[in-house]
Amino acid sequence: MSAQINFKKGSVEMLLLHVLSCKGDCYGYQLSQLIKKSSGGELDFPVGSLYPALYKMIDHGYISDYKQQAGKRLVRVYYCLLYTS
Repeated sequence: MSAQINFKKGSVEMLLLHVLSCKGDCYGYQLSQLIKKSSGGELDFPVGSLYPALYKMIDHGYISDYKQQAGKRLVRVYYCLLYTS
């Protein structure tokens, strides 16, 4: 059972990395919608379930985040890949 859970968690992380590499910087809701659209609705992750994977990838140095104003009171957090040479 533990191996299956780890596989699912790793799959989400790989999927997020793939979307960020193809689409560029995205915010959380945008990521969930892009995954849903590109899978024809087969993969429908609640936005809240993506954040633990995003935070883990930030902690491991795979991605970074930044905030951007998107209206008078709305601030979006965008996620982007970190490129190392």
